[in-house]
Amino acid sequence: MGGTHGGNAVLFRDSVIQEIAGRYGKTPAEIILRWHVQEGFSVIPGSRNHAHIRQNISVYGFRLSDDDMQKIRALDKEQRFYTGTYESSQRFNEWTPAD
Repeated sequence: MGGTHGGNAVLFRDSVIQEIAGRYGKTPAEIILRWHVQEGFSVIPGSRNHAHIRQNISVYGFRLSDDDMQKIRALDKEQRFYTGTYESSQRFNEWTPAD
């Protein structure tokens, strides 16, 4: 979803995503991850934040309606949200669980 490279800010502020998240009492990230799961896509969320890790797992505890699935499908703008470079990702090679 863009992580630390800023892509998630655009996705999380989308009015359709926010409206759906509000109705389900979920975060925008949970809605986006759940949509991917229901579409049958592989998702590999990552976080060092324990609350975010719990939210990532919680996407298996609810289902989006067919109407909401279609609303999210309609958002496709053929736009890439993760814009990190190889060089910027190298800092993750030095990460340890203690971080």
